[in-house]
Amino acid sequence: MKLIHALITCVALLGAPLSLHAADTWENRASVLVPHPGIAEAVLPPELMNKTDNNALDLALEGPDGNRRAFELYWREPDTTVRYDLKADTTRINDRGEFLWRCKAPDHEVNALHVTLDNPRIMGKVEVRARVNDIWIILVEDAALVRSGRQTRSEIPIKPDTYQEFDLIFKGFDRDFEKKVISVERVTALSVTKGTDYARQSVTPEFQVSEYGDVTELRALLPGSGLYIDTVRLTTKTQFLGDWQIGREEIRNGQRSFVPEAAGSVRHVSANIHELTLPVRDRWNGKSLVIRLDSQGRHLGTPTDVSMELFLPRIVFSADKQGSYTALTGTGSHIRILTSPGEPDRAPYQVASFSKAETNPDLTELALTDTYRLKGGPFTNEGFTWAASVVINTPGYYRLPFPMEASLAPNRAGIRLAKGETQVPFFMDRTENVPTPLLLDPDYEKDQNKTTWEFTLPQPSPWWVSLNLSAHGIFRRTVAIQLPKPGQMGGETWKTVTWRNTLDSETTLRIPLTRLPEDQNKIRILIDHNDNEPLTLTAAEAVYTAPSICFLAYEPGPLTLHGGNPTLPAPAYDLSLVRTKLMETLPTQVRAQPISAKEKGIWSGSWIKHFQANGWGLYAALGLVALVLLAIIAKVLPAAEAGKETE
Repeated sequence: MKLIHALITCVALLGAPLSLHAADTWENRASVLVPHPGIAEAVLPPELMNKTDNNALDLALEGPDGNRRAFELYWREPDTTVRYDLKADTTRINDRGEFLWRCKAPDHEVNALHVTLDNPRIMGKVEVRARVNDIWIILVEDAALVRSGRQTRSEIPIKPDTYQEFDLIFKGFDRDFEKKVISVERVTALSVTKGTDYARQSVTPEFQVSEYGDVTELRALLPGSGLYIDTVRLTTKTQFLGDWQIGREEIRNGQRSFVPEAAGSVRHVSANIHELTLPVRDRWNGKSLVIRLDSQGRHLGTPTDVSMELFLPRIVFSADKQGSYTALTGTGSHIRILTSPGEPDRAPYQVASFSKAETNPDLTELALTDTYRLKGGPFTNEGFTWAASVVINTPGYYRLPFPMEASLAPNRAGIRLAKGETQVPFFMDRTENVPTPLLLDPDYEKDQNKTTWEFTLPQPSPWWVSLNLSAHGIFRRTVAIQLPKPGQMGGETWKTVTWRNTLDSETTLRIPLTRLPEDQNKIRILIDHNDNEPLTLTAAEAVYTAPSICFLAYEPGPLTLHGGNPTLPAPAYDLSLVRTKLMETLPTQVRAQPISAKEKGIWSGSWIKHFQANGWGLYAALGLVALVLLAIIAKVLPAAEAGKETE
């Protein structure tokens, strides 16, 4: 007996870890309380939508005892139509020579009447009256009788209601327009029962906003995958006019790529100046949703709110006992969503509601680093001219924007992230606009009532976007933008713009720099105030595009971002295995420490640029050569003259 007890104990101990492990293999779950046994129905929460590659859902249902239960998913119930054949109680010719056909109405709501005559030669009209609550009312006057094949028919929609009796009064003619007695073959009443429409729910997902050029980009993370999105609604600071795109993101060739799914334009001013509605009306693949708004240079401001109107399926199951039933995702059980219920005439059911969905606490951001361990190849810092430290406190999924010096470098793709002597795989994320403040040092000429501002960008670069100037008040000014002439001798007008503000408030002038010469970093702003009060700039900033990278950090500790190699190509890491999971997660933002330059010779790196193009070093070298030549000439000429005197 003791041996049997020991065996039972061993089996129980061996079975316990298995059951615990099975219970933990889920991603999201929600429970629904069923008060009585029987058929139960509930709307599936969006968090439990987990679409698989074969267009099914990864979903399971557990009963109060922890065992799996069968269930069904469907989108909506179609309308059902029941036909009732009506029989005449009275037929006669009234005082006006019209044929009256009276019958009792069915004991159900009637939406329409179908009338069939057996003589195709007959044409005419029919009037429909009904008795409801013991009062006769006219429902339809002069409904046309139309020939159809070898019969004459009329389909007459009426106000949906439950009636007591119907009177059909026929006014018939043959082809020679002689009145004829109507021969009614059949009258049918149609009772249409409206089905259950889509379950609608509005959600407000978390989102991030960035700008690059004139485009504002919103990246939202949906609560589930495979959701049916009807519309997306944005709240903006100003009226949006321009082009929009909505799509998803994928990792392709080592960088985040935008895949458009729908596009459109807004060309007219709407009464809802702060609201933009984008139609989708389709099931969405994955959890990543990206919206791009191109306002074509107009001020838009940062969108403040995003909401989505979803269509959700319903879950139907037979509750064999009262209690809590739990739906779980991530279990590997697949089921498809039916268009309509599999059994439309099923017994009456009880409607229940799911509790708030919860996520498996073991599947946090750390699960990405525990599950997907990708390491890069060996790393050497040869050829790199700068490095920046990146401090990682905990393992996780991170997004690292480039420091300004790295963003403005010509070869932004030739960077590497390393931990010691090993590369850290990453993919290029989106670029975004980053402002950097500029020093305001106005030079006011009182006699001409003009003001000049000299601005120096941190460095020449092809990645400058705009120069933004801010001022306050009501004014109108012509702004001249000048660039230095070759040789740094004076300036020449590059472009002129008109700046005006009709409100006594702050306004910003945006001067595009996308066509600024790549070797230029000095800009002069000249404003002629004419007979007006001098205009004072309150702020100035230069905006550049900054790329960023996303990566998985498997352990805390310092990483190093290396760059400055002018010829190094972009890396090619194998991130295809984890791209789906990465696209379903918003990374944590992390910043790099200030850049430190590597030791280099005096004729390398930053010194070389001063001896290129129009740099001051080139002119200094030419001046030195000229001085040497003058010294040689001065020494040679006196010697030549002295020789002539001797002769």
